[in-house]
Amino acid sequence: MNLSRLAKIICFLGATLLTQCTTHVEENTSAIWTYTFPTMGTMGHISIVVDSNIDVDTVAIIDAIQAELQAVNQSVNTWDPNSYLSRYNTGDTSLNPFKDKEYVLIDNILASKRFHKLSFGAFNPAVMALVSFYEERDVHKLLSKEEQFIVDSIVQVIANFPSIFENQGDVFLPLDFSAIAKGYGVDAIAKALNNLGIENYLIEIGGEVVAKGYNARNTQWVLGVETPNTSLATDIYAKVSLSNFAMATSGNYHNYREGDDGSKWVHIIDPRDGKNKQTDILSATIVAKDCMSADAMATASMVLGKQQSLEMVEQIPNTEILLILSAPNGQYQTVMSSGFNAFLAY
Repeated sequence: MNLSRLAKIICFLGATLLTQCTTHVEENTSAIWTYTFPTMGTMGHISIVVDSNIDVDTVAIIDAIQAELQAVNQSVNTWDPNSYLSRYNTGDTSLNPFKDKEYVLIDNILASKRFHKLSFGAFNPAVMALVSFYEERDVHKLLSKEEQFIVDSIVQVIANFPSIFENQGDVFLPLDFSAIAKGYGVDAIAKALNNLGIENYLIEIGGEVVAKGYNARNTQWVLGVETPNTSLATDIYAKVSLSNFAMATSGNYHNYREGDDGSKWVHIIDPRDGKNKQTDILSATIVAKDCMSADAMATASMVLGKQQSLEMVEQIPNTEILLILSAPNGQYQTVMSSGFNAFLAY
């Protein structure tokens, strides 16, 4: 689900600062080769652990990365007006992703149907119509009868998302996969690196992360979950240790309203009823075996609330959640699934 206010926020801890396209940093007997690149309206960073005594075929690595990025961007990048999805969303009736064998888009559609079911309908890539509606009005004002009719009509249409593509016929429903496209891209790059025989790496695009193997110190990769505040400075709320897992964080805490008791409340659009609701969840972090799933479940958690988010992750093997909730007097409350504590780095 694309909520423009949602920011996926994860920062690297102890990693080399990436200030140019490629760098090569010596660390003991190993080396970290890093690569940074623009994509999907954000930046991506890759760190690969290599043997410092062996030449690295960086051209092959970059070519493999860029090939995957090109496929994703040409298909589902809504930042690119010429992508297949952007052209489809304009109402181009000549386009049909199934007939056109647009495999990246098909993958995103089919995965979204699964995420829609797992999240009790909270994840819906067709929510963009509701987002557009609320962007043009004051969220604090009650809907008029006419506005409520519009919202109800949109909800009825987008509720059909899981079934509208079942026959793979000529259908039209504007979609936005921003909530999973970056995670999909991270997974695609990870697969490409695996095919090159690379065993230890960290991939991040816009806060969506896959960590494989170990870092140059032969320890698990350590990532940070940002403290929910408006400060521009990085303030780490929790450290997460990963190896052969993915992680994604969704949050809306840079755009909130404050209650009389100092608690923070953010607005989130629920595609199930079309309501623009207040929630005390400031941040949702998901650890999963693949980044696309982590991305989707983190987004859905912002809609579901504490209890349903926990119920959602309990359905999915190797998936855990960390929620940061607002508390009075500017404090925070932490809620975790039973297995998340195993990923915390102290």
